[in-house]
Amino acid sequence: QLHPDSDPSNPGLHKQFVELSEAYQVLSKDVTRKTYDARMRVNAFKYSTTDAYTYHDWQTPSKNTQSENMHYWGQFRNTSNEDISPKAKRQRNQRLVGYCILIMLGGILAHYMGFQKLEEIHSSFMNEKDKIITKIYNESKERAR
Repeated sequence: QLHPDSDPSNPGLHKQFVELSEAYQVLSKDVTRKTYDARMRVNAFKYSTTDAYTYHDWQTPSKNTQSENMHYWGQFRNTSNEDISPKAKRQRNQRLVGYCILIMLGGILAHYMGFQKLEEIHSSFMNEKDKIITKIYNESKERAR
């Protein structure tokens, strides 16, 4: 039906025939069809300005699915940065920087304490080894006399 030779007076048939041929090339092979399906799943839902999903023509959602999606996206409705005053943004950012600095200082303190404890354990281990080596040395020296 869409072949350009079927109706030479209709120039739109050529475009439709090319689109159909390209679609057939993609969908006729298992690998390319799976890739196409994966892309369509990712792009199936697009957030619109009405706080609901926009569905593609090939997908007909149920009313229940639409209301669930609207409910889900509705919780993010008031999180845009345009609604927040510059002063509130600055305060929020300062608080965030403060928390980051506290976390970094806590990490530095934990590392410092950990390395102190490790140094203490290493020193006591080496002191014990030195005592054993000194004892063996003194015993050997006595036997040699």
